[in-house]
Amino acid sequence: MTDRIMAMQTFVRIVDTNSFTRAAQSLGIPRATATTLVQSLEAMLGIQLLVRTTRRLNLTAEGAAYYERCVQILADIDDIEASLRHPDDRPRGRLRVEMPAVVANAIIFPALDDFHARHEHILLAQCRLEWNLTSSTIMAFAVSHQILREPMFDVEPMH
Repeated sequence: MTDRIMAMQTFVRIVDTNSFTRAAQSLGIPRATATTLVQSLEAMLGIQLLVRTTRRLNLTAEGAAYYERCVQILADIDDIEASLRHPDDRPRGRLRVEMPAVVANAIIFPALDDFHARHEHILLAQCRLEWNLTSSTIMAFAVSHQILREPMFDVEPMH
């Protein structure tokens, strides 16, 4: 198995961007490498994580559970590495927030520039808006070491 952490990072980025190509570009790796890493993960786990067609990319139930754990594990790795590199008390690292879209649009998005100015070591790299049948939620989370000054949306109704 190739580097498991790299494979997990690639899988998470593919899910976050909903694209093998965009994920590979953002990670600076060839698309074929991203595909191979996910295939290796699936072979190691003995399950299919993603259902791929020429037009769509969907998580399987197992893939969704694995994705949630990968996000958690990768955040923990980032946090421990950041705390070892910068042992001061300033907040830093990854931020993931879930809230109703109405709250995000009315309160959070207008305050992002001020937030970045006050907390430059907290990284927000991508915002994804998702809907489900029971409520509207918005998730803001950090990926890698990219900082967005404005949210970037990937909007698709969930089925």
